[in-house]
Amino acid sequence: MRIINRFLFVLTLGVIAATQLVHAASSKTVTLVYEPIHNPPQALGRGTAIDWSKPGLTLELLRLVGKQLGVDFQFKRVPWKRGLYLVKKNQVDGIFHASYKEKREKVGGYPKREGAVDPQRSIFFQSYVLYTLKSSTVDFDGTEVVGIDGDIGVMSGYSIAEKLEKMGLSIDPSPTQEMNFSRLSSGKIEAFATLENMADDFLSRNNDHFTSVRKVKTPLVHKPYYLLFSHQFIEHNPDLSEQIWDTIAALSHSVEFKEIISKY
Repeated sequence: MRIINRFLFVLTLGVIAATQLVHAASSKTVTLVYEPIHNPPQALGRGTAIDWSKPGLTLELLRLVGKQLGVDFQFKRVPWKRGLYLVKKNQVDGIFHASYKEKREKVGGYPKREGAVDPQRSIFFQSYVLYTLKSSTVDFDGTEVVGIDGDIGVMSGYSIAEKLEKMGLSIDPSPTQEMNFSRLSSGKIEAFATLENMADDFLSRNNDHFTSVRKVKTPLVHKPYYLLFSHQFIEHNPDLSEQIWDTIAALSHSVEFKEIISKY
């Protein structure tokens, strides 16, 4: 009887070990980068640290995706242009939040359907808007920026620069929100085009310093933002890439994710 019990015990240990090995083998580590900028409610916090008690909706969504697919997402916060470089050089697997730019396809790959970028598999939508001075006549009529004679500030590496240049406008990039708003307040630029969520959050925390700034009501553009994978990651993991994009779309409308949204 002891021999049988010992055999069963050893067999049980073997089954448990085998199960753990299968689980470990099925787990895939995917390293993603995103900006160290507060972009509520999608990415919260400033700097390189991540507060996992409330990291932002994008990270919450990707945690759900990882749980469903058996993917271990690792997150790092780096400046935007640095992040794009790391993806292009295949040093990380992907970056968010990336809007679509044709030339950015040299950096990585977007979710597509029938050859076109698929907004249904984006992470979320957000708007670019103009900020100018209360004394300024600068406005956007839905087609053109009117009442402007000087430069428009933009965040270095942000896609809005290309749109403004196509409109025949002069842009002047700078790397941070603070630098751009300071240049706007001092008259070095006539307007600042940036992401509404980020800018509104910055102004709410620094309203005493930028009381002369106003937001132009009509957005310059409202568009989808994606998880952009490196070309190497897609080449080595074609099925997983599609599964992640598909699961982002599915879970973003799930009851579980809507419950998480309500907490934000």
